[in-house]
Amino acid sequence: MKAIKASLITVALLIGVVASAQNKPLTFGVKAGMNMSNVSGDFEDSKLKVGFNVGVTADYALTPDFYLLTGLEFTTKGSKVDDNTNLKLNLSYLQLPICRI
Repeated sequence: MKAIKASLITVALLIGVVASAQNKPLTFGVKAGMNMSNVSGDFEDSKLKVGFNVGVTADYALTPDFYLLTGLEFTTKGSKVDDNTNLKLNLSYLQLPICRI
């Protein structure tokens, strides 16, 4: 519960940070959020698991209409299974997304 509360406070503080990329070819930013993940398959009683993600972003303007967007993000995912095994899946990922717009 403390992690969720800290994440919400962090997001509230970051809302005020605004980056203008119109005159700059390279801009940086900070990203934070909440994940809700689950596992499908043979598990009948799997429940939703709440996690978080946090990272940094970089946007590079190749032309005024063509951008390269990337960043580095740490995210947590998983699931809880409430059958006789009481299985909990706690997965952590380091993601490097790259896209162009």
